[in-house]
Amino acid sequence: MREMVQAIKDVLLHEWDPIGVCDEPKASDEYDAYIGPLMKSAKRDVNAVSDLLLIIERSRMGLPGDQDRATRVAESIIAVVRRLATIQS
Repeated sequence: MREMVQAIKDVLLHEWDPIGVCDEPKASDEYDAYIGPLMKSAKRDVNAVSDLLLIIERSRMGLPGDQDRATRVAESIIAVVRRLATIQS
């Protein structure tokens, strides 16, 4: 479980990062609150994850949202969850 959380955190910081904090060590936990809900969405499908990412960008961050980035990141999160779930079973 800890490995999955860290892997999703890495995806959020290095692939998503809508506010540009990946190079700021003090902000390494900036997206941690979203990991749990994203893990739950990842059990559904890519659309659920990308929709959640867009909701976060728009309602929590006040950004316009980037559909292409949200879809790419959702695919990465789904891949991580599936890969690690297979390893952990």
